Amino acid sequence: MVYACGTLRCDGTAAEGTTLTYANTNGAQYQPHVFDQGICQVCSVPDAEYLYPNRQGYYPISTPQALRWFAAYVASNPAHASLDARLTADLNMRGIPFDGIGSIAVPYSGEFDGGSHTIDYLTIRKTDQNGVGFINSAHTTAWIHDLTLSSHFAITGYRYVGGIIGHVSGPEGSIIRLERLGFEGTLTLNNNGGAIVGCIPNNNITAHLRSCYSVGKITGTTECGALSGWSSYARLTNCYARVNGSGWETGHDVVRGFTPVFRNCYTYGAKQTAEGLSTFTLTEMRNGTLLQNLNDPAYTQVTGTDTNPKLR
Repeated sequence: MVYACGTLRCDGTAAEGTTLTYANTNGAQYQPHVFDQGICQVCSVPDAEYLYPNRQGYYPISTPQALRWFAAYVASNPAHASLDARLTADLNMRGIPFDGIGSIAVPYSGEFDGGSHTIDYLTIRKTDQNGVGFINSAHTTAWIHDLTLSSHFAITGYRYVGGIIGHVSGPEGSIIRLERLGFEGTLTLNNNGGAIVGCIPNNNITAHLRSCYSVGKITGTTECGALSGWSSYARLTNCYARVNGSGWETGHDVVRGFTPVFRNCYTYGAKQTAEGLSTFTLTEMRNGTLLQNLNDPAYTQVTGTDTNPKLR
């Protein structure tokens, strides 16, 4: 084996002013990482000492840089996929790179508590990638709750694209719980997209959605649903969705699946019909009638200011 000898940057390239030689023994000297806001500016490795969990075991996320760091830290080691995080402030992600949390190869399996906060001005663009979302892929042991993604939130992917979660995996018969989640942004994709869940390919996994909503826009080619592009036996309670965009499967434009079950759910612009799924008008969404019908303390609305019910 031949080794490069000389001074190398942390990403393995030659340091400035270094002329590399080569030998059969490793004589390289590596420069330290150059960390800024928790991320190495040379090789993108996260600084393991940037954040520590609090006494409850959560990583507190109070800045855009901390959210970027958490996603990178989860990706840096499969053992980190089960780490828990909690937002402690609303975040404006304008200009902050963010790749999403988890991956199809190593899905996120921890608890992400949005703390009833909103994330704004975040863009994820992975045009040719499957499994794209705020959480790219989640295991059914994950618990995602109490988070709103604002109207300035934009995600682009190819397949299995979701506002909250792109892709879900887990053992046969398992359930993923998704509670008090809102999506007001835009999704652009080819197929299998939805505001809360893009796709659960395993038909023996169930998604339970409670107090989730979408008033965002989905632009797809096919197999999209306003709340989920495929959740075979989803159970939805006190959810609502405005169907806006393209790529819908006729009759399954709220949730695609074999037999989704709705309980006190509402939709505007959908062709899907089911017991427990009622319609609302835009006027009813704005004037508080929809809020009254939902009859759920998870929602609130300042009529005349809020154009739709929001999460508390």
